[in-house]
Amino acid sequence: MKTLLVATSNRHKLQEIQQILEVLGLHREFRLDARNPQVQETGVTFLENAWIKAWQVFQDTGRPVIAEDTGLVVDALDGAPGLFSARFAGTPPDSRMNLEKLLRLLAHRGEEARRARFVCYAVYVDRERRVWARGEVQGLIAPEPRGQRGFGYDPVFLYPPLGRTFGELAPALKNRRSHRFQALRALFRKLGYLR
Repeated sequence: MKTLLVATSNRHKLQEIQQILEVLGLHREFRLDARNPQVQETGVTFLENAWIKAWQVFQDTGRPVIAEDTGLVVDALDGAPGLFSARFAGTPPDSRMNLEKLLRLLAHRGEEARRARFVCYAVYVDRERRVWARGEVQGLIAPEPRGQRGFGYDPVFLYPPLGRTFGELAPALKNRRSHRFQALRALFRKLGYLR
């Protein structure tokens, strides 16, 4: 079993990535080990921020690493929260305040203004390779939070094909449809671990 470092300090993300590896049938191939990259995410795109995190951990350890950067994009809000999804309501990050701010900005707006998408860029770095992949899922912002599962914006991200928010979906169901699943599946395909 190979150890794969994950450049994150977010235990929720690490848990989801582990669950996604199980869905992909790669959980016996890799053991995950979280490493806090301790960097400023100064990129102007999700992809740049993912590279910044991965490269820092790789430089610190010389070992294979994956990183990802994810955000919620609402076109009616000029792409916000976007790159600042975790700190939308300010610093330090506060998920509850982020949700409240988002719902306040979209209050009394129609369905068109509530269209949103989760975007994820995942990257892999080792001594020979630099690989990246993207995942995206379309949805709507629900008028109020629904469900106790997931984290971040999951309770307000309504997934139309199932008529439920990500916060209402069991992890096994969410992790077969999410933006993070799509990005990681594409990444591991590029790396040759999946067909």
